[in-house]
Amino acid sequence: MVAEQVCLAIQRHERPSCAFVAKRVALSERTLQRKLKREGINLRAVVDGVRRELALKLLTDPELSVAQVAEAVGFREATSLVRALRRWTGESPTGYRLRHLKELGSND
Repeated sequence: MVAEQVCLAIQRHERPSCAFVAKRVALSERTLQRKLKREGINLRAVVDGVRRELALKLLTDPELSVAQVAEAVGFREATSLVRALRRWTGESPTGYRLRHLKELGSND
């Protein structure tokens, strides 16, 4: 439920802050923080995970530029996406995209 609200904020080009998410799930900010802590995560980790999933999905569309993907997942600059993708996958956006497209081609 928290990840869904983070995703919604990102898609609306809003900042997925604790206040935004807490309001959307009808909890106080502190209660949300405690709930996430009990699960062993924090909001930053949820935001990072949602951005990762969205970015990996969008990068499979060759019509979208890296800058467009970066903007769509809430990064101010494409270089931020490049750094994040290297952290997530060890690859550049272009490398990830090429590998993914090659894998799709070999499944035909």
